[in-house]
Amino acid sequence: MGSVLTSFSANDGTRLTVTHGRCDRVVPQGPDAISLRAERCEPNMLTRIRVDGRDFERHIFVHWHHRAASPPFGMLLAPGGDILFVGGGTLSASIALREAEVLHSNEVEHFWGFQRRRDTILEIGERECRVYDLRGHLSGCVPVDPPYEIREGDGGLEFHSDETEIERLAWA
Repeated sequence: MGSVLTSFSANDGTRLTVTHGRCDRVVPQGPDAISLRAERCEPNMLTRIRVDGRDFERHIFVHWHHRAASPPFGMLLAPGGDILFVGGGTLSASIALREAEVLHSNEVEHFWGFQRRRDTILEIGERECRVYDLRGHLSGCVPVDPPYEIREGDGGLEFHSDETEIERLAWA
């Protein structure tokens, strides 16, 4: 099912292989697999991620809903290779790979992407932005109204929009 979307190695030697394709049903997994599923909208995409770490292997199945205007699926592997951030369409999550644990799973309006900002991970969305620490723990969330601009300050991030007041998130 699907073709290889990407395959890469992180600086620490962790290797990720991603396949991506249409989803007409939820695919059952084995007991060691990590499964995420969008609940608000019926999933129409399945992204399979194989993670080969230094001393572990994980299989992650992300069932998500893609809308025509949405950006594609996104991932960010935190420094050290133990925490993976994933998102697509109406779903985002942070996963502790070594422990095979979903730390946070979020239903979102439109996932746009992840960025590393200082020692935090910023999740950018159409209606909400979130900040996580590098261990995958959520430290804050703010509503946003597009178009908006993100500015860095000493105390954290500021989100500026013509439609709403300035929202702030402290650094994790």
